[in-house]
Amino acid sequence: MAQRRLSPSQLHSGDPEASEQFRRLLRAYVSQYFSRDSQIHDVSQDALLELLAKLDAGAEPREAVYWALNAGRNAVRRELTRLRHRAIEYESQVHGCIETDHAARLDARAELRRIEALLGDTAERPKRALTSTIEGRDHNEIAAELGVSPGAARMTVARARAELSDRLSAQQKLDRLMQLARHAGLAR
Repeated sequence: MAQRRLSPSQLHSGDPEASEQFRRLLRAYVSQYFSRDSQIHDVSQDALLELLAKLDAGAEPREAVYWALNAGRNAVRRELTRLRHRAIEYESQVHGCIETDHAARLDARAELRRIEALLGDTAERPKRALTSTIEGRDHNEIAAELGVSPGAARMTVARARAELSDRLSAQQKLDRLMQLARHAGLAR
């Protein structure tokens, strides 16, 4: 049986076969980005709704496949942006707690001093990129400030974060080891 050509007009008219063809195409595209079946379903349905809304608005696509894949790409971007915002919101909830316990505040200050010391050992460009990120600048603004492309700015921030994280966790392990050595009477 020969595969029917994708037809936006048939999709718009509600043809079940055309709907199924577009749905399969979108699911195949979306599944490249997500692994959970429910998420693939939701994102591909979002793309299908976008296609129908565009058809209702009078769109007449020349190339149905590219048009559908563009809607899939838009739906994937929206979902990834939504997930990123959810992760940022979660991080701010985790790290944004205000402690009333003075001992916890002192511990937080000591931790901040350690991070500042680690940041002091960081090369100038990654340090500027991280500082700009902390100040809330996006990758395009950081790129303009550093005189590099947005992709290079994004990579600089990612590498600097990874390096700081590795160095901070190594310092924490060393501090824990010293604490255990003191407890065992091996160090003062």
